[in-house]
Amino acid sequence: MTPFTVTFYSYKGGVGRSLLAANIGVLCARRGKTLLWDLDIEAPGLHNIPGLTPSKPVKEGFFEWMIAWQESGKASNKADFGKLLKLACQTPEQDRLFILPAYGDNKDFAGLFQSIRWDDFLVRDLDIGLALFRGILDAFGKAGFETVLLDSRTGITDIGGLLAALLPHATVLVGNYGRQNTRGLAHVWQALHSASEGRIAARGTLPRLTRLLVASPIPDISDLRAQGQEIWKESFGLTLSELDTIPFDSRLLFTEELYAATRPETPVAKAYNDLERRIDKVRQQVIAESESARRSDDARPDLVVRRNKDRHEQGKSFEERVAHLLRLLGYSVEREQLIDSNRVDLVARKRADFGREELYLVECKDHQSVIPKETVQIFKTWLDGPTASQMQARGMVVAARDFSPAARSFAREQGIQALTFDELERSLFDFSPYLARIRQRYEASALASNYVDQYLILEKQPDEKTVLMLPHALEWVSGAGSRLWLVLGDYGTGKSTLVERFAYELARNCENNSESPIPVEINLRQFPNAISLESLIREHLEAELRTVLNPEIVLHLLEAGRVVLLLDSFDEMGVAQAGRSVEEQFRQLVRPTASSGRNPRANRVLITSRSHFFRDNSSARQAVQGGDKLFEADSALGKAARAFDATLDMLPVFTKEQIAEYLQKRLGIVEGDQARRFIEERYGLQDIASTPQLLDMIVASLPDLIKQGEKVTTGSLYLTYTTRWLNTIRLSQGEVNVEHMRDLLERMACELWSRPRNQIHYTDLAVLLHHEGGLARSLDSERVDLELRTASFLVRSADGYYRFSHRSFLEFFFARALFRALQEGHFAEVLTYGRINPEATAFLLDLTESAQQSSDKLTEAIRTILADTSEFIVRGLASRERARSTGEYSDAQAVVEHLQKMLLAEKKKRS
Repeated sequence: MTPFTVTFYSYKGGVGRSLLAANIGVLCARRGKTLLWDLDIEAPGLHNIPGLTPSKPVKEGFFEWMIAWQESGKASNKADFGKLLKLACQTPEQDRLFILPAYGDNKDFAGLFQSIRWDDFLVRDLDIGLALFRGILDAFGKAGFETVLLDSRTGITDIGGLLAALLPHATVLVGNYGRQNTRGLAHVWQALHSASEGRIAARGTLPRLTRLLVASPIPDISDLRAQGQEIWKESFGLTLSELDTIPFDSRLLFTEELYAATRPETPVAKAYNDLERRIDKVRQQVIAESESARRSDDARPDLVVRRNKDRHEQGKSFEERVAHLLRLLGYSVEREQLIDSNRVDLVARKRADFGREELYLVECKDHQSVIPKETVQIFKTWLDGPTASQMQARGMVVAARDFSPAARSFAREQGIQALTFDELERSLFDFSPYLARIRQRYEASALASNYVDQYLILEKQPDEKTVLMLPHALEWVSGAGSRLWLVLGDYGTGKSTLVERFAYELARNCENNSESPIPVEINLRQFPNAISLESLIREHLEAELRTVLNPEIVLHLLEAGRVVLLLDSFDEMGVAQAGRSVEEQFRQLVRPTASSGRNPRANRVLITSRSHFFRDNSSARQAVQGGDKLFEADSALGKAARAFDATLDMLPVFTKEQIAEYLQKRLGIVEGDQARRFIEERYGLQDIASTPQLLDMIVASLPDLIKQGEKVTTGSLYLTYTTRWLNTIRLSQGEVNVEHMRDLLERMACELWSRPRNQIHYTDLAVLLHHEGGLARSLDSERVDLELRTASFLVRSADGYYRFSHRSFLEFFFARALFRALQEGHFAEVLTYGRINPEATAFLLDLTESAQQSSDKLTEAIRTILADTSEFIVRGLASRERARSTGEYSDAQAVVEHLQKMLLAEKKKRS
């Protein structure tokens, strides 16, 4: 997976090329994980720019790694790349900006440079150099880097040609207005013309090279500037609109300050931004073209096969495929060796217990017919040879199709492993305990007995109102539709239920059918800081089975169509904590779906998410309501999903029939019908009950309230529901205590009450929390954000804005704030947030009535506060006439009158 790669090149030095690359790196890192790679090999030192200097000393850099690679015989394996990845250092200016230094601190970089035999792989055997650098770029891509910026050597050099012409998607050519510099740069511009036309075969599958011109740094001296522009027009034959100009700033001669981060309003920083926008347009075009090409390949697999045969004969041989499986099983594999004059296909070794070594001679039989007994007998004579016997080698025969019964019987008698390729593949990992956990967890849950058939609204069948979820999901996993399937819905519509039920059904199928795909079911909420798909799979299986599994096994089985990934709650991943953009996180998770794999069932990934991550809010509402514009508008993340040819289907809320069915299954016929009538008769409950998660919470709350002998009101129901989240559902080790979190929710409601969109950014949450003392200043917005993500009555948008999931929750928490204001004597202050609507008033009346009914448990002090507060409100309203004329405090006055009546009744009762 090659990241988007940009080379910064200059014909001569002194034009601010490295500083330009550094500032573009700062800007790119705001979008996604970015690497600055110092390849100015004769004048390196990019990591000495103050804003890029890592906080820890740099022990080694690219030069030291190259020397080790060279001394190892140019064996550029994964271990080499892994070591290089560790040399990338995080910069202090931007969490997602990393730098790969050329050398370690206090090292003799000139001596290191001279120790590397550059000509060996840049002149004598360019293929080795290309493979090396492309391998490095792919390794960084797999590590999550979206963009790699290469700071190139100046002049006409071998490595300059490699970096400017063969590796990047775009090359930025930087020069000044000097005639010598400009004409030299124009010569390089012309030399790159073939690459820009797509006529350089060594670029491989890369698209045409994009060339960008930058003049830097240019002083604002009008007459001389005009002369310099004429030189550019003469040398390049281009209009000046195709030239980006970086203005001169004398401070940069002394400070090398990263203006993109520190002085964004300066002309220099604005010029950097303009260039970065042009680069990003190229990036977007590259992504779109690559995905379009992939979709075309998927539509014509016959052309792809033919093209692949031309490129690399017939792709991986059968022996290579078997060797790959053995490596996944932990063996080191050597190809084709002559042992006792017999040419053995593979030799596989693995360390066993107590220092012993398992050694297998492996024969690979890519025959379409079954393997006869005679083939195994001949192989047995090889194992009995003197060299093989001395090696204490065991035997393994792997067949493409099958063995005859006689061949299997003979192999068993002689201790020879006789396996088909499919059998060897299935032996990679025993998923039986994992599947048993999925079945047992589901069958032990309340969901098993209360499950109500779910429906889907399919974007490719907009005329059909709904289809049953489970049959459609089973068709999808069998190879129908797009490999990437997104099921979207508003909060609590049952997305997790869908995943659990689907996983259970697949796990049951695996009991009786070994070919049924294995569900790997992961709730992304539990792994907020997983930085890659590999780490996510590893952490999940380790948590489930207490064992460490190579995630490459799962990804291989996914490509083979033997595993399906079910990823729930994408919207609840901790992207802020992991330091990754939402789009970057998404691309990491779904990248296998970009490949068609071995069969139609291959690389199938299901992701569930709240709708607003992939749709704008209006589209999400229309989808639930069944409007004509069901699947019209995608968000930015939705467009990223389309690049992977995703299908985005909707999970609607419950119908009245589904609500009734659930209540009967949960409570029985009689009590279920009573609960249904109760819900229909209370404000807002019918609407809320259509959301399965809230329906479950309503049902869970009602019996407790009724059992306690309380009069059940809408306010008391909401109080029970939200209190349950505050006390039990939040993070078990939450840093914000219950009272402060309740205070935050009430303050949020007050803040959002008068805002047009009723939303607030998560970075403003800590300010609300710290409104009153008592909290550690170290408690930041990121931590508060992470805790609030578990609240089902809140919705968090992809760009970090919170709103209440339903208007009634906003009204409830605003009423809570009013109620507390009554107790604490600052009711008039809360009224400044705006007029109280009837629904909030109803909540407030419920809350105050509930407190008054339990007055025998209240202290005398609380009664006094209520009395004093009511008198304070009356004084603050000025007059009943003014309140009624403006309409501003009419509902507040109703609250006052209600409180006065209650207090009067309380006084009569006491007297």
